[in-house]
Amino acid sequence: MGYSARQSAFSAADFVSERICPPPGSANQWSYRGQLYFWERGREHDDGRITGTVYRVIDNRCYKVGTLHIDADGYVRAWPCIPREVLADVRAMYKASQFRDEYREAYLRAGCLAAV
Repeated sequence: MGYSARQSAFSAADFVSERICPPPGSANQWSYRGQLYFWERGREHDDGRITGTVYRVIDNRCYKVGTLHIDADGYVRAWPCIPREVLADVRAMYKASQFRDEYREAYLRAGCLAAV
């Protein structure tokens, strides 16, 4: 059986992975400020969040640089060594989804939208 987390957390991880332009053939490896990094997913969490560790590669050796944490609802709390604009974009995407969900519920209650 595969790793389980909430879809929102996977979506946030995929969004960041696509934006940091990994080298061909690797979905968890990227280059930032001339350094090569990769991340490994941590253990599964019952609440659906994703955690992991970010490493920097220097001379074929790996050095831990920090941890990543994506909440079950898709909010990226921490992801070291990625461009600030990528982190800002994924957080803006999270905020927009929260806004959409909040107002969707209000519109449903008011009878302006049909329940799906």
